[in-house]
Amino acid sequence: MITLKWYYIVLLVLSCNLIGALNFAKIYAKIAKLDIKKGSGNPGTMNMIRTGGVLIGTITFISDVLKGFIPIFIIKHYFGNEMAVFCAMFLIIGHIYPVYYKFKGGKGVACGIGLFFAISPIVTAIAVVCLIAYLFVFHYGFIGSLLFVFSLCLYNAIASKSIFVAVVMTLLFLLICFTHRKNIVRFFKGEENKLNLTEIIKTQKQKRANHATIEGTVDSKINDIKSTENGESSSANNESEDSADNENNESTENSADSESTVKSKSTEDSKINDIKSASDNGANNGSAANNANSVSEDSKSASDNGANNGSK
Repeated sequence: MITLKWYYIVLLVLSCNLIGALNFAKIYAKIAKLDIKKGSGNPGTMNMIRTGGVLIGTITFISDVLKGFIPIFIIKHYFGNEMAVFCAMFLIIGHIYPVYYKFKGGKGVACGIGLFFAISPIVTAIAVVCLIAYLFVFHYGFIGSLLFVFSLCLYNAIASKSIFVAVVMTLLFLLICFTHRKNIVRFFKGEENKLNLTEIIKTQKQKRANHATIEGTVDSKINDIKSTENGESSSANNESEDSADNENNESTENSADSESTVKSKSTEDSKINDIKSASDNGANNGSAANNANSVSEDSKSASDNGANNGSK
């Protein structure tokens, strides 16, 4: 029997209820932008697999299992098996009727797997393997869930040899059945949604293959565009190089022409200077001849004057 003081019991029960109220299906659906109102409309593992695929459904499943396992494992270690079973009941209630989401939560199966792992790990592992095998063969998930919960509740009720545990396990099973009441009604009407894991896995592989094909096509188009742009840029570079070469050739020709023009001008200037110097030399020779003639005339006049003086 539970021997803890009442306020410890209240604290543990309240803590488990608030932890159980964390709905990872709604959290991950919001992150992945999934509409979990489709399918069965239940924010749980099975519907996450239907709407989002096996990967996100598995992540949701593991999160819910850990949510049930960790607190119940700690309580069992420190406060005993009966206290753990009692708190497990309120953890499941918190999962089904979460205070954070207007008391609209999951159906408690994945969370129940976690708490059953904390209470009886070996038997729960065997039951999980059987549940997975069932889901691959049969396609009604809620039947597998009910069989799973029923078998574990029955085992723990018998193995504990405690009336208190047996009563709690019975209430727990009835609560899980109550959460699946709509599934039961739809099943008898022939309207229950099937969960074909094999088909879901094939669909997910096909989606990934199509996505990879689309990405490959987009990448090839991008590469073609880049190669076209590179070709255009290289042709533009070649044209610019050709124009630059033409400009260089033109500048070289212009410089050669200017050099020849300068040389011809310098030759003409030298010829003109030679002509000028020749003319200057001719003028100088003419003035020298004039000077000699004047000298000879002066000498003649002087000799004439001397002859005249002698005759006198």
